[in-house]
Amino acid sequence: MRFGITAKLFGAILITNIVMAVAFGIAIHVSTTNRFRDYIQEREHRRLLAISQVLATEYSAQGSWKFLHGDDEHWRDLIRHSSPEFGGPRGRPPQQAARPSSLPGRRLGLEGLSLEDQQHEPVVGQPIADSDALLVQPVVSGGVTVGWIKRQRPPPGGPDSRFLEELRNTGWVIAGVALLLAAFAALPMARRLIAPIRRLEAATLRLSTGDFTSAVEVTSQDELGRLTQEFNHLSASLRDAEDRRRGFLADVSHELRTPLTILRGELDAIHEGVLAATPEAIESLRGEVAKLEHLINDLYDLAVADLGPAAYQFGDVDVAALLSQAAAAFSERLAARKLAIDVTGIPSDPVIARGDSRRLVQMVNNLLENSVRYTDPGGRIVLALRHDGDDAVIDVMDSAPGVPQDLLGKLFDRLFRVEPSRSREFGGAGLGLALCRSIVHAHGGSIVARAAPLGGLWIQVSIPRDARGDEA
Repeated sequence: MRFGITAKLFGAILITNIVMAVAFGIAIHVSTTNRFRDYIQEREHRRLLAISQVLATEYSAQGSWKFLHGDDEHWRDLIRHSSPEFGGPRGRPPQQAARPSSLPGRRLGLEGLSLEDQQHEPVVGQPIADSDALLVQPVVSGGVTVGWIKRQRPPPGGPDSRFLEELRNTGWVIAGVALLLAAFAALPMARRLIAPIRRLEAATLRLSTGDFTSAVEVTSQDELGRLTQEFNHLSASLRDAEDRRRGFLADVSHELRTPLTILRGELDAIHEGVLAATPEAIESLRGEVAKLEHLINDLYDLAVADLGPAAYQFGDVDVAALLSQAAAAFSERLAARKLAIDVTGIPSDPVIARGDSRRLVQMVNNLLENSVRYTDPGGRIVLALRHDGDDAVIDVMDSAPGVPQDLLGKLFDRLFRVEPSRSREFGGAGLGLALCRSIVHAHGGSIVARAAPLGGLWIQVSIPRDARGDEA
């Protein structure tokens, strides 16, 4: 049989209360027994002390115990006059006290009392063995112990025992009632505590079916409240990711549709004889195929980059040499666009970082391609490298045109283009900078876009010089 979390929580609360009730009952039982025994001992000690003082006075007057041998009535009078608890006021002389011989010893509280002389021989009262005595009080006269008063232990069925038993039973009844009240209170408490979890469960079920609008009201600031906040954040993130996915698919389909439409139109024109299959027409078709191939390759590289460090082969990379080689590889493209490149900011000494050399080359090539493609002819590109603490910082800056300030944060979104200065007319599908961001994040670094002092775009990349932690 499987129990729900409500039943488990109720059981946990109930078991805790049972343990507490049992512990409370045991504690009350032990405490009551010990304190009541102490009370009996103290009460009887006061009684015997009062009796011993009266007996000591009588012994001093008589000089022996002969006056009391076998005289139970006189024994009662002495005890009755020793304390109000035994039926008479203290301080009155024995001869003046009333002697109600008709009263039984039980009513006077005399049962279980006996007197022994110095040799422990019985004087009056029923003899009591030492093992059966609750208390033994000496009778001292003139500084000498002249006798002993013994108090027998109360019988099991006596008034004191019955009172103690009733007190114990009352304690267990109180514990049982408290347990029942706790059980009645535990169920609504368990339901109240589980209510936020049930709301989270229902929202999670909706989330698993694709309803990313699920949100749960935060009703507390405890762990459940923080969990609810995290769930709402997750729901919002998934909703944003789903919106991005749909937008990305729409953008990719649009990017694929454009060259395919051109290809289909030109091929249909050639097939119908409207357009001759001239070398120029063939070259135009090849150009559209190249755009498709470039787009597909970018999508593939982006998908691989999103796998993170697991898809990378990390090793020691000389970033300074890598930048110098990349700049040299772009010399023809730069010359064709009449662009100058400044590499004086690249150190001549090696700058070693931990990374995947092939992916880092791909990142630098994409950054340079972005600058070459969108910088006005006659402009300038600056490529630099510096240290910043434990990071290797790469700066790629170009001249006009620039990017509006409010669009800088979107440059790394997939398929995003800045219009009109950096539009499709220059080629590309808007995946290069998105791929750069994925590569940098896989290396545990950061990439930001700023307005360049030259009037164009400034891309700054920071890569940890020791990225071993990102390989895990």
